[in-house]
Amino acid sequence: MLISIVIPAYNEAACIQGHLEDIMRFTKTLPEHRFEILVVDDGSKDATAQRVLSLAERFNEMRLLKLEQNAGKSEAVKKGILAAQGDIVGFTDADAATPIGELSKVLQNMASGYEVVIGSRARRSKDTVLKAKFHRRLMGRVFNAFLKGILQIRDAEGRTLKDTQCGFKWFTREVAQNIFPKLLTKGFAFDVEVLFMAHQRKYRILEMPVNWADRRDSRVSLLSDPLKMLWQIIIIRFKHAN
Repeated sequence: MLISIVIPAYNEAACIQGHLEDIMRFTKTLPEHRFEILVVDDGSKDATAQRVLSLAERFNEMRLLKLEQNAGKSEAVKKGILAAQGDIVGFTDADAATPIGELSKVLQNMASGYEVVIGSRARRSKDTVLKAKFHRRLMGRVFNAFLKGILQIRDAEGRTLKDTQCGFKWFTREVAQNIFPKLLTKGFAFDVEVLFMAHQRKYRILEMPVNWADRRDSRVSLLSDPLKMLWQIIIIRFKHAN
């Protein structure tokens, strides 16, 4: 089975090399699978692309997709997902907030029949650790409150999703090719649109507890972003009204 790992990156020269080396080491622990790593450079102004190209000379499984201008995470993820060739396709953030080792659990769950598996910081288990700053936790609660009031996105067991924004999401090839060409949202709520479309199409979704740790300062504004969140969720609801 071919697993495609998409990494959107914007000005990530400081951390991208270490994350990619961790991923390459991880792939060696699963010899029963083949892997491809697609880094989508979202118009970076630093040496992100050079770091990736240097590693790609050593690892044939890695390639760089470069956007000439910064288009935002949603567009970078979309480009990478649609370019991927894997039987299972997903994306993880360049800062490695969720360690790549969590992909082992994703693959186990997908082998049992789930078609979409998303990392969750809100669902906890005894073997996962969450290290998040207070403002991140607060914004997560605000976002989830808006989401519950406007959209009801549920997992395969009928439970409302608790964390749609963790940057660790995986899809069967069929799901990815069905949903991502239709993705319209340009802001940070693109994850919501992806999951809402998956829910509407009755794909089997699993929200899986993952280890997660802050790796950098958040760019989220406690003053302006709640209104942006609310507006984007409303737009998604009307875009995909049945």
